[in-house]
Amino acid sequence: MKLGKRCLGRACQTLTLLVSVMLFSCSGDHGFNINGSSGVCDVELEPGELFEYDLGFFGDEEAARITVEPEHAALSELDRSDPSKIIYRYRPDPTYTGTDYVELRSERGSDGASPNTDITISRIRFSIGP
Repeated sequence: MKLGKRCLGRACQTLTLLVSVMLFSCSGDHGFNINGSSGVCDVELEPGELFEYDLGFFGDEEAARITVEPEHAALSELDRSDPSKIIYRYRPDPTYTGTDYVELRSERGSDGASPNTDITISRIRFSIGP
């Protein structure tokens, strides 16, 4: 993984959130906000190299899911082994070179009695090559 092009978990998430709130926050009639991002986090990997993305901390009623699965993944999963945070893990097929893409949806802001009100979409484009 090249450090200059790598999405550094918390830093990328914070940048995505700031850009999202400033530029693309929208509120629907359903009482929730979808914070999208015009940009995509670009990540360079070697074939078969593991990538981890820390989605951050989540409460009991909050969640994350993969909304667009990568097409060339040997591994694409959300790890919830720590009950308060979620980690996304991706490993491209060891024989694949090219690009791949994933979208992750994070839902936060529930008070336990109502639905989550803060929804963030994380977009990650992988460039896989030697």
